[in-house]
Amino acid sequence: MSKRGQQPESDHDNNKRSKHATTTDKLTTCADAEIWNSITLDDFSVKALFQYIRSGGDVNIANADGYGLLYLAARNESTEAMRMLLLQPGVAVEAVHGPNRELALHASATAGHVDAVELLLEHDSPHHIRDALGHTPLTSCLFSQSIECLGLLLDAGADMHVKDEQGNTLLHLAAINGFAAAVDRLDKIPVDERNARGLSPLAVAIGLGHVETMQRLLARGADVNGTTRLGNTILHHAVTWNRIEAVKAVVDAGGNVNVLNAMEETPLMLAVQQRKIDMVRYLMDHGANPCVVDNTNMPLMYAANHGYTEMCDLLITNDTSDFFIQSAAELSERVNQINTNKLLLARLQERKQTNAIEEDTDFSALINMSDEDEEQQQQERSQNNNNQQENS
Repeated sequence: MSKRGQQPESDHDNNKRSKHATTTDKLTTCADAEIWNSITLDDFSVKALFQYIRSGGDVNIANADGYGLLYLAARNESTEAMRMLLLQPGVAVEAVHGPNRELALHASATAGHVDAVELLLEHDSPHHIRDALGHTPLTSCLFSQSIECLGLLLDAGADMHVKDEQGNTLLHLAAINGFAAAVDRLDKIPVDERNARGLSPLAVAIGLGHVETMQRLLARGADVNGTTRLGNTILHHAVTWNRIEAVKAVVDAGGNVNVLNAMEETPLMLAVQQRKIDMVRYLMDHGANPCVVDNTNMPLMYAANHGYTEMCDLLITNDTSDFFIQSAAELSERVNQINTNKLLLARLQERKQTNAIEEDTDFSALINMSDEDEEQQQQERSQNNNNQQENS
């Protein structure tokens, strides 16, 4: 059995190790060791490890891919093997492993293996080292959704303010993974901080449909009216991503239903463009105004052009001018949307009839008022005449 780790180092060994960070030089690559026949990324023989250690084998060797024994024990969730290794003098708990340059603590945290995380921390494993993706062991807990591992690392002093290469905070990663329980635990992270794409944790949670995480973020006071680089608010995103529950939650939390993005589109306009009539109905029931842009009704024009007949019926409001209803009807006729055209013409005719009735009513009221005024004036003149006769 090869024991290169116990022999004087050759130049070849030094060249191999110089490619890695300082922590990697805790491991010695020994690709041809027989132990690797029994220990891999997917399998771990505790018996083979025991025999290897008893024969004097170096516990800080690495296989051809750069993985050491402690990491592989953690990866395979073998607490027994980890305890055996950690009892050996000089075991490199701080070594990084493999192409992703992970600690054994990364592997245990990713697996959500509470006992292993606790064991490694008891043996002074560092918790601040980042892997090749910029993730610390604390970050790895968010992938396993282990609130226990998260608590252990935070209690050990792990930094919750780290970000990955995409600018994601731990709250972003909690949102990405739908790890709602972590939102309250990560209470020192600003809830509205944006990542490299300009998205807040709330936007990420809504985009991925993680309702409970969204609710936790809203409970923490996440801003529902902040904008991204394109001027879209959370409500714009919720409509675009077809998240009706999110639309309701954001509106309930004070989201502005008539806000405009950089393209001067309201959330209502986006809902119309995507033919989401349930959202159109909900938004209009909660104050959305299709005529908010310069007193026009572009949502109606869009719906008419695409033959969204039922939607057109919803979008005709008291603020919609006869001119725009007529224009929408003409547009629907040009694009051969027959049913839509019929509806719009019918609504226009109804409005004209209603207006005519209202005008007749107003005129009748005016005539009646004039008759009453004339009668009152006659009574006043008669009274004046009577008074004059009495005085004479």
